[in-house]
Amino acid sequence: MLLFLSLLLVPVLTGPALPPPCVTHCAEISIGKLERLLVEGDVILRYGNGFWSPLCRDVSSREKRFSHAGIVVSGHDGLGVIHASGGEFTGSGAVSHEPLEAFLASAIDYSVYRIDNERVSGKRIAGNAAALIGRPFDRAFDLDDGGRRMYCTELVRDAVNNAAGFTVIGTTSVHGTAIVAPDDCYAHALFRKVADKTTFQGTGG
Repeated sequence: MLLFLSLLLVPVLTGPALPPPCVTHCAEISIGKLERLLVEGDVILRYGNGFWSPLCRDVSSREKRFSHAGIVVSGHDGLGVIHASGGEFTGSGAVSHEPLEAFLASAIDYSVYRIDNERVSGKRIAGNAAALIGRPFDRAFDLDDGGRRMYCTELVRDAVNNAAGFTVIGTTSVHGTAIVAPDDCYAHALFRKVADKTTFQGTGG
């Protein structure tokens, strides 16, 4: 994964990159306040402090802001996030669930989006994501493997598109290779922002 990712994305870094708009960690926010704004099926994105975060962020063509994505789900202990992640230097990992607070603990920036369409069920999106728990992490970033492995934005794309029944989240071509970029996960006009690190203002709930 490391060689593939670096070869694929390093040329993207030659263009201007926007610095993360916040320098404080999201652990400083009130998770309780944030949870009141979110519902199952929301798409949550973050910018982390990992070695590969700048590369993953800069594959986006519209807004170079986020490096990781997941789906918000509810449980007995509050809201959580289902996401696909791999070890920073091994690429080994899987789709997993973790509490919202843990997902944001090391984040520098984040935002949450919701599909504004009654026909697209948030519960169905969450259910689609939950069905992928345990799926191995896709360290080859290969969209043509039949879903046997998943990377984070690929999981979000499949969970949302399968719930909608049409293409809401598309792909970005990077040197001839199709990649689901972070900003693909909220580019469609059906998405509306419901929470954001820069303002921490909800636009609905």
